[in-house]
Amino acid sequence: MMKKTLYITACATIAEGGGIYRCCLDAGQLTVEALYPCDRPMYTVYNGGRLHILLRQPLPETGAYFSITPDFTNPSQLIDSQGIVPCHLAADGDAVWWVNYLSGNVVGKDGTVTARSGCGPNAKRQDMPHTHFVQPIDARRLGVCDLGTDTLALYDRQLNLLAEAAVPAGYGIRHFVQDSARGLLYAVNEMVPSVSVFTCTDHGITCGQTILLPCANPAASGAAIRLSADRQTLYVSIREENVIFSLDVSGEPRITAKLPCFGDSPRDFDIMGDYLIATNEKSNSVTVLSLQGECCSSTTFQAPLCVTCLP
Repeated sequence: MMKKTLYITACATIAEGGGIYRCCLDAGQLTVEALYPCDRPMYTVYNGGRLHILLRQPLPETGAYFSITPDFTNPSQLIDSQGIVPCHLAADGDAVWWVNYLSGNVVGKDGTVTARSGCGPNAKRQDMPHTHFVQPIDARRLGVCDLGTDTLALYDRQLNLLAEAAVPAGYGIRHFVQDSARGLLYAVNEMVPSVSVFTCTDHGITCGQTILLPCANPAASGAAIRLSADRQTLYVSIREENVIFSLDVSGEPRITAKLPCFGDSPRDFDIMGDYLIATNEKSNSVTVLSLQGECCSSTTFQAPLCVTCLP
């Protein structure tokens, strides 16, 4: 694999080393090339030639959004996230959407705000909506994961609710990944580590089977989910268990491997060629693994939450 560029989002204050790190991946080794300091960034995506970034709380009571070029020039102005603890965002050209976890709402860069309602059976974790993920699924619709209500909701791009489907009660849906060729969405559930399979059509969405992931640690929680480029293998990171499961999804989904992440609390990860790059939040490390589960390198970052790979 040729050298690849990726970005690590380190959710710490500037004084502690927080910011967006531009890195190079070469033969399994990660090298830091530059840093854009910013206070407590939560998530970063790349689209339209810019990095789109959420900050946890740069304003008195709320988070904020801004964008910047990949060479860390031409930053935009901060835009109020209109909620508490923004945690995930998506961008498509000039359109940007994000979700605020503790506010349970979905927000558009254009100022549109949609609040959700409801709760789940876990009184401590699901006392209200907790939106955790947003992603376009086609030219007209967005998918939103609401951990607080165990719901994957479909919205149009003006944030009007179109349809909903639920995972098992109390499972706490967190993130999803799309296989558009098969018309499927695979979602990782946080509170009961598992993968739920949704069928998505032009007319709506339904939740089918849910596959439990065997974990030895009772505190284990699902985090991120990715699909291989050939759409044959699904990867899921599990915190506390500190592993990445692989599942063969070429037919009936089945677990094929349980790969150690060589760190503590793999909140996010991504796939670049023959490597998995895992951000281990509690051990302050980013590890590069082979797809066979061998550790190629480990690099120290303060509270790494997200890895963003350039095409």
